[in-house]
Amino acid sequence: MQKGFNLADLNVAKADVGVPMAVLNPKTSEPLVFEDEQGSLQPVTITLLGAESGVVRAERRVQVNRRFRRGLAQASKITAEETEAEALTLLVKQTVAWQGVALGDDLLECTEANVRRVYTEFPWIRQQVDTFVNDISNYLGN
Repeated sequence: MQKGFNLADLNVAKADVGVPMAVLNPKTSEPLVFEDEQGSLQPVTITLLGAESGVVRAERRVQVNRRFRRGLAQASKITAEETEAEALTLLVKQTVAWQGVALGDDLLECTEANVRRVYTEFPWIRQQVDTFVNDISNYLGN
């Protein structure tokens, strides 16, 4: 008897939990590092929910419903700025933690405001995050 491939082996279970992404230097593609309290070098990481997480699906519904409430005529007039703002909001909501992220000498707490600031002021980080969260292989179980 022939058996089929068990699709459950390739579920996106990690999408709702979050997966750490190593932040890479945009010039060298080497992982950025910081010194922890014990003096050890650690990678700078951002922990991200997957594009198929419940949080992201819920935010997408909020955004689409907002357009529908405007009415179909107005919904079709969405601007590039609105689209960009919505995409940024999704990435902010997908960011659940980070380690080693600092501006100057100050470590930044992983808050919505700080995440939005980092992704806005450092578009190369936002690009890495966007690429990572949209690669489903980062979230497959096992």
